Amino acid sequence: MKTTIKTAFVALLFVSALAAAILASPNKLFNVVNNSSFAVGSVTIFNDDGTPTTIDVPGPGTFSASIRDGVSKAVINGQTITRNGQVTNITLASGIVVQATLTGGQIVVTDQTTIYTGPKGKK
Repeated sequence: MKTTIKTAFVALLFVSALAAAILASPNKLFNVVNNSSFAVGSVTIFNDDGTPTTIDVPGPGTFSASIRDGVSKAVINGQTITRNGQVTNITLASGIVVQATLTGGQIVVTDQTTIYTGPKGKK
């Protein structure tokens, strides 16, 4: 009888510890997708409770971090991007301007390159 109670108690402790570890662990992956050819530098994202997480973006590619909640805003080089899906022009430390959009679980960064050629046939 004592062995059964001890075994049940140990099992209860193990299950409680496992549940606490699962609840405390990050559970969402957040991506910075850098489609530009430039180093963006540090991107700080703030989850819904205000906790910051920094992702280093040294060049093109996808860079990720695990976060606990959704993202309410992000900051690149001191400039805030809010989660509204609108394009924000960001001036990098190098002086280059890129465009960033924060939607869902990612920020997408692109080159801010617009070439106007005018109406066809006119120069």
